[in-house]
Amino acid sequence: MTKKTSSAAVNFKILMLGSATVASAFFVGIQTAGDVQPISLIEAGGAITGDIDNSGMVDENDAIAILEMVQGYRDITPDALHRDPNHDGIFTIDDAIRILTIIGDQ
Repeated sequence: MTKKTSSAAVNFKILMLGSATVASAFFVGIQTAGDVQPISLIEAGGAITGDIDNSGMVDENDAIAILEMVQGYRDITPDALHRDPNHDGIFTIDDAIRILTIIGDQ
């Protein structure tokens, strides 16, 4: 009977350790998920694709604004998302490169 009790105690310890590991991984994931800023798209009329800073033209300042948003130095607004260069609703470094390509083609 001692073996059964001892094996149950070991199983319980393993279960508790596993639960603690899953819980801590969850909380670490929550803390690092701050890099993602999901915002639902809202209809905005007259938005110029790529004109992130709403200056009326697409220029290098728009690429800088995207990079600042990607790094978390600037908040992502729904208005800025409507001007997303590739219309996927997410700002990435690829969007900044796309704007620089647009500027280079002009």
